[in-house]
Amino acid sequence: MVHSYSRVVLETLKNVPDNIYFTVYIVVSSLQDDSYKLKRPNMDIICIPDAEVGTRMEVVDLVLVGAEAVVKNGGIINRVRFI
Repeated sequence: MVHSYSRVVLETLKNVPDNIYFTVYIVVSSLQDDSYKLKRPNMDIICIPDAEVGTRMEVVDLVLVGAEAVVKNGGIINRVRFI
């Protein structure tokens, strides 16, 4: 499971060897997120809304949370969107 959009995590997933097959659940706040654009023949991408995380945790083996930035007090910024 990947929480929201993280360029670091999604780039890491692109480097998984082609002989390893897995499913990636991407937690998004809106289904208009562009995380689903990651396409690899060895992985299935399923975007789920925030509210559905609890129902999917039974089948999840690993949760990846990336950080676009880490602030001085240790907090993380997951996605920066410029309008």
